[in-house]
Amino acid sequence: MGNRDTLADLDNRPVRDDLIAFYQRHYSADLMTLAVVGRQSLDELQAMVATRFGAIPRRPADLATGEIALLVGSGPQLIELRPDQDRRQLGMLFPLPSQHAYWREKPATFLAHLLGDESEHSLLAELKRQGLAESLNAGLAYDSRRGAAFALAVGLTPAGVAARDQVLDQTWAWIAKVRASGIEAWRYTEFGVMQRAEFRFLEKSGASAETVALAATLHDYPPAEVLRGPFLYEHFDADLVRATAALLRPDNALITITAPEFDRLDRASRYYQTPYAVSPVAPQRTAAWSAGPETSVLRLPGPNPYIPEHFPVSERGGVSPPPKLLVETPALRLWQYRDAEFGTPRAVFNAQILTPRAVSHRGAALTELYLALVSDELSAEVYPASLAGLDFGLKRWEGGIELSVSGYADKQEILLQRLLGVLAEPKFDTARFTRVKETLIRDWRNSRKEWPVRQAVDEIAPLLRAAPRALELAKELEPVGPDGLRTFIAGLYRT
Repeated sequence: MGNRDTLADLDNRPVRDDLIAFYQRHYSADLMTLAVVGRQSLDELQAMVATRFGAIPRRPADLATGEIALLVGSGPQLIELRPDQDRRQLGMLFPLPSQHAYWREKPATFLAHLLGDESEHSLLAELKRQGLAESLNAGLAYDSRRGAAFALAVGLTPAGVAARDQVLDQTWAWIAKVRASGIEAWRYTEFGVMQRAEFRFLEKSGASAETVALAATLHDYPPAEVLRGPFLYEHFDADLVRATAALLRPDNALITITAPEFDRLDRASRYYQTPYAVSPVAPQRTAAWSAGPETSVLRLPGPNPYIPEHFPVSERGGVSPPPKLLVETPALRLWQYRDAEFGTPRAVFNAQILTPRAVSHRGAALTELYLALVSDELSAEVYPASLAGLDFGLKRWEGGIELSVSGYADKQEILLQRLLGVLAEPKFDTARFTRVKETLIRDWRNSRKEWPVRQAVDEIAPLLRAAPRALELAKELEPVGPDGLRTFIAGLYRT
């Protein structure tokens, strides 16, 4: 990473000298981790490592250890930015002390689990209902020996940018709700149950990916816990979680709002020339955010109904029989592929539905919108399923629609029935229709600003199979209204 200034090779400052100085300061054996995966014995692997890496020196440690000041002065600080892409986002960044010492309790990760909830009556569900937001993410932005930072990001709609004060008020109300009533032992235990199941039935990865992951994890966990460490949630420390949550407060926040609508920005970033402006936050607003709302419609979820109660495991080490045709009619072919090799409690259901009306460019655009609305309708209701190791997929393929349900087999049928019900009778009002449609069109148009290699790959299907391009889909979808889509859906599955 760099630019023409930072990587400039100047007579009075050769870039090679800077590179060597950086190497000599940071490349020290005690700052590195190494992971090796192989079929050889441990003695053989150790000899291979010693031969190749034994000469790396351990240099005197002169690295700074004090915490990095994320905020300049007292918070909150509000920054407005104008991006190159058509993207809108509210971001909050909170400085935290380093979390390395809390690898067993993981208070920040537990708070991210609570704040990132997407179920009904969560912050995201309510903002979606109001047409103000599209997505929400929470978690550690970084964690180092010099401190950490917790990030919360809300993907906004154009209406959400216009009503950003309202979005901010509700976001602080959500943080207050989590702090007041979310830090409970049963929630931590429920989260830990699924993390243990994930570790117990962790799928084998390739050796290359495994070594990269292990080397990175060794920076955060003792060698004896490097495998299960990321999944370990064994000790609920309410005081520690509350102390971490207490740092998610207005006077400890860097708030950013990113939107292409901002045109009166008086500054530009040093390296990327991104236009931005810094605005003060009125003291009375800060006080209201700190106090929390008197009433709120926001609610945390109850116990997760999708958590599996049984883990039936397929055979292991055998040979899976060929796929078996169970049903064959003029309208349906049903196949079963029974696993006898991997010993897993997971299953996959996949269906491809032939829908000729989805093949044309207009039909493809309308199908994409239909499936996006179905996914959006289900997102809050079945979000707990994703936490319990279940997932569903909806996508358009060349012949029509493909749907899938995957994950732990125990509760798959419940999720599949709900998915089929919404596919048959999707419900959407004008506000939700407009929000989802605008998101699709914006994403398709942003494809023009992707990396050149991505744009080249995206051209393969249009050139080989006459598939519609992203900009063609956006053009077809632009004039479509709610009634037009309902008419299309009503005839989609007719032969």
